[in-house]
Amino acid sequence: MRAVEDLAEAQLRVGEPRAALRDLTGLLSAAPLRGRGWALRMRAHHRLGEAGGVLEAYRSECAVYQAELGITPGRELGEAYAELMGRRPPRSA
Repeated sequence: MRAVEDLAEAQLRVGEPRAALRDLTGLLSAAPLRGRGWALRMRAHHRLGEAGGVLEAYRSECAVYQAELGITPGRELGEAYAELMGRRPPRSA
């Protein structure tokens, strides 16, 4: 799983956000609690200019964490979301 995340990160570095999204979609389907995978997915949507995709990824991760663990994701996710959207982190989703 780490290798898929590393590959997606490399794809983002070389300007291939669609390839990163493709790989991350499979990863997150199999392992929905991978915080790094969700953060990379948000970055891929951001690189594509898809603010709605960033928001959807953020909300999806929040829903998964709530359903699976009964908690909200860590502060890092909210900070990544805020950075990408250019605003303060949302309180909850």
